[in-house]
Amino acid sequence: MAFELASSRPPDSVVTGWRMPRVDGLTFCRMLRHANPASRMPVILLSRDAPPVDRAASLYNCYLRKPVSPDKLLQLIRRLVAGRS
Repeated sequence: MAFELASSRPPDSVVTGWRMPRVDGLTFCRMLRHANPASRMPVILLSRDAPPVDRAASLYNCYLRKPVSPDKLLQLIRRLVAGRS
């Protein structure tokens, strides 16, 4: 459902978890980037785990370890959205 929404009407940014039950966050990021390779939509990946250490880093713009303060997250979203113009 989230992928369909983000594909049909791209949001200003996406915040997703890494460890999710059906589709993990990296797969979700891969699907988003594949659906629209020219998109400059910022993607933030969240997890309690250490960041991925492979080529997956190109799939998202920023990685944050949980817990994340709402203020920090909002500041980051604003900065990333403003930077894509």
